Amino acid sequence: MRDKAMIIPTNHPALAGHFPGNPLIPGVVILDYVLQKARKKGLEVTGISRTKFIAPLRAETPFEIEITLSKEECEFRVLSAGDTLAHGTLDCPDHFS
Repeated sequence: MRDKAMIIPTNHPALAGHFPGNPLIPGVVILDYVLQKARKKGLEVTGISRTKFIAPLRAETPFEIEITLSKEECEFRVLSAGDTLAHGTLDCPDHFS
């Protein structure tokens, strides 16, 4: 499941002081976008069991979230320009029952 690119603007409240002159998106904000995307796709997420941040996401940088469902896992990837910035596993127990 992948949709059009999103952008987090430089005036996002979480960016105040994170970091002046080089606004990096905090991991918690990225994960919030992942959860919003999963819920829009009808998934009930009860937690995030694994996350790895590989590269930073800067404000105003287009990114996409890909959610892949298998028989055993609900995985996500955050991508920008084809590069994986973060990936992990969501807890979606209703999907597997």
